[in-house]
Amino acid sequence: VIAKVDYEHEKDYEEDLEVFNDVDKETYPYFYSYIHGEDRADHYLAELIAHGYIQKFKDEWDTTTYYKRIEEELWTIKEVGKAIKQDMADYFISMAKMIELMWDAGSIVGPARGSAGTMLINYLIGITQIDPIVMNLPYVWRFMHPSRPDLADIDVDTESDKRAAVFNKVRDYFRSLGGDVVNVCTFGTEGTKSAIRTAARGLHVDDDVVT
Repeated sequence: VIAKVDYEHEKDYEEDLEVFNDVDKETYPYFYSYIHGEDRADHYLAELIAHGYIQKFKDEWDTTTYYKRIEEELWTIKEVGKAIKQDMADYFISMAKMIELMWDAGSIVGPARGSAGTMLINYLIGITQIDPIVMNLPYVWRFMHPSRPDLADIDVDTESDKRAAVFNKVRDYFRSLGGDVVNVCTFGTEGTKSAIRTAARGLHVDDDVVT
């Protein structure tokens, strides 16, 4: 089940949608439906996209290029959501809120990692900090595609010494909504030689000495 957050800017960002007044139904059917449809999550995601578009717009942007990319990505979000019977708009809304909470906790947040950086919507709503159009990163199926419907994998890097502050900030927010957050750890095992090398790296011992 996708975690949901408050649509706290729902009224504030409604006027921002005017930046997309030139989005027509025939050329951009999915884009248009997110802006004008009745699904609340879809509409709020469109508001976040519009707000980010206004905040990050540069004169050299080619509107058609950006609109086509947004249309493709919204098609993907909608079709994947239908396949897994969940509102995928909420996934991106919630992820954007969690990134905001990480910044609020005083931690630096990594600009992007992996295929999440190929999605323009991630950039516009603040999940990533890399404009894939400027960086010439094509939107690829590896991040998310209806042919393999599932929740998209968004990895995020934060400062290690701010980990507790980040966790507490996110936990307190979701508890305020009646939910909760838990810590999950991954443990691995190593063979003898590998363990010695790992310990040596931690002690700044050169690999030549270890071997």
